[in-house]
Amino acid sequence: MKRFGFVRLVLCLGVLSFGVRQASALDVTLSGDASVNSAHASVNYGALSNLYVGNGNTAFLQFDLKTLPSGTTSAQVSRALLTVFVNRVNAAGAVTVLPVSAPWGEYSVTAAAAPATGSSIGSFQVSTPGQFISVDVTAQVQALLSAAATDTGFALTSSGANALFDSKENDETGHAARLDVMLVSQGPQGVQGPIGPVGAAGVAGPFGPTGANGLQGVQGAQGPIGPAGVAGVAGATGAAGSAGPQGPAGVGMVYQNAYNAGTTYAANDAVTYNGSSYISLQNSNLGHQPDVSLPFWSLFAAAGATGPAGPIGATGSTGSIGPQGIQGSVGNTGPAGPTGSIGPTGAIGLTGPQGIQGAVGNTGPAGSAGATGVPGPVGPIGTTGSNGVTGAVGLTGPQGPPVSFQGPWGIATTYALGDAVSFNGSSYISIVAGNVGFQPDISNVKWGLLALMGATGPAGATGSAGATGPTGATGPTGATGPTGPAGTSGGGVNSVSFSMQFTNPGSGAAGAIYYFSPLYSNGPYTGNTTIGGNFVAMPVACTMSALNVGVNNYNTPGSDVTTLTVYKNGSVTGMSCSVTTNNSGSSCQDKTHTFAVSGGDGISVAFSESNLAPFNRVVVNLVCQ
Repeated sequence: MKRFGFVRLVLCLGVLSFGVRQASALDVTLSGDASVNSAHASVNYGALSNLYVGNGNTAFLQFDLKTLPSGTTSAQVSRALLTVFVNRVNAAGAVTVLPVSAPWGEYSVTAAAAPATGSSIGSFQVSTPGQFISVDVTAQVQALLSAAATDTGFALTSSGANALFDSKENDETGHAARLDVMLVSQGPQGVQGPIGPVGAAGVAGPFGPTGANGLQGVQGAQGPIGPAGVAGVAGATGAAGSAGPQGPAGVGMVYQNAYNAGTTYAANDAVTYNGSSYISLQNSNLGHQPDVSLPFWSLFAAAGATGPAGPIGATGSTGSIGPQGIQGSVGNTGPAGPTGSIGPTGAIGLTGPQGIQGAVGNTGPAGSAGATGVPGPVGPIGTTGSNGVTGAVGLTGPQGPPVSFQGPWGIATTYALGDAVSFNGSSYISIVAGNVGFQPDISNVKWGLLALMGATGPAGATGSAGATGPTGATGPTGATGPTGPAGTSGGGVNSVSFSMQFTNPGSGAAGAIYYFSPLYSNGPYTGNTTIGGNFVAMPVACTMSALNVGVNNYNTPGSDVTTLTVYKNGSVTGMSCSVTTNNSGSSCQDKTHTFAVSGGDGISVAFSESNLAPFNRVVVNLVCQ
């Protein structure tokens, strides 16, 4: 079963919902992977779930450049990363990456018909299984695009290391090789957005401080009434036009605000960083800066270019005239003269002419600045202006594919574009035609998440215990059986059992014998060609009474005979059994060829098989009593 272990939800959503204009990260389709073995030059290993490198093996990878946007040039490739997953390491060492420009077939390539390779374009060390390793192959991808090639290939080889990498047929760890390509300048810049509305006029500034009181002059005649005040401020902007119809709902993205280096992000979590938006490609994503961590983040919206400056807003209206300053204080009254005697009332004389106005006195020196006055009240808001013209209705979003529910997902069913299935409680929609064999929850290039399975509800209350049934009647007492024979006197516990398990080596030569300790439990190993230290020292004296063997052909079906034989102190014993498998499991047992064992004797188990291609899990149990 083919699996893709890297989330690429942002890519499939980008096809349905929007296009990235400034930069985009694309996962180029892995169209073929296989390893070849120089010791079996005519055998094709394209269907194996692992790629073998070293010890006479070379792995080939082929990617389909036609999955890049049509017209992509080498100048648009800013970075290309080849990433592989280390499944097992039998011997640590350096692995070399070579370019392959000639096409080849996944299910036909052999060591005798392998494509030619170029000079090394990179290398890396392998020592620990279960990790991803990335190599920069930007120059190779750019060169192939310049040559108008439709495929790009790589070869992994080693003279010292012996390691296994996941292929696209791996159904256990499921991390196939991938080629991530970062493209820039994809398409023209979008049109400029509309100019925003003019802002409202600002409030009038505070009144200045009151000047010092001048000398009081002669009161003049009352002045004319002042002109009418200026018009009120412009009315508020009209209501915005109605929104266009809502586009199709997005799938699966969880927005987590701005990126934080101390936050652990899950797959499909979206963040913003330096004006751009990114989506997490992996779970447990901690401390990986989005713009420089391509295996962990994918760009789905780059920061837009700065728009042109908007027009200068209209000049605000003149503020209202401030209130008149306070009147100066009245001068001191002079002392009263002595009161004279009251004379006779004279006749009222004619009113004399008004005297001429005296000259204006000199202005006194300016007083010190007074404290800032309290701001005056804000003038009344002018009448509301008429509503603006209603904006045009936005364009309707593109119609998504029709949904056709097909029930639970089946590995052998071919699904069309728009087919929906359920898998492990969640719902998915096929985003390609001819979709067969791709598990929905880990194949985001082929499937889009429709509805995630809800959380498990709380457990219901425990029901009350049922009433105890009545006690049954006591049955009659059975007859006493005959007395058994007396047992032999025990001399202590003198028995031991050994168990071991491993995967067949899958390399070397058919029929070759490898020796193991009965306590061995690990992956395949082809270095035990002699007994040497591959034995266990017996802790007690006992009789080796049983050899039990189970074998299961769990991958790459093929007829195979697996034989296990017991050795004592370096010499073969008669205890042996063989198991025949072909895409099946079986077992064997030998309780006939028993033999005596003394404390300290060395016991080994020898393994051989007739066919190297099938993947077999082998379990061995030895019983000594």
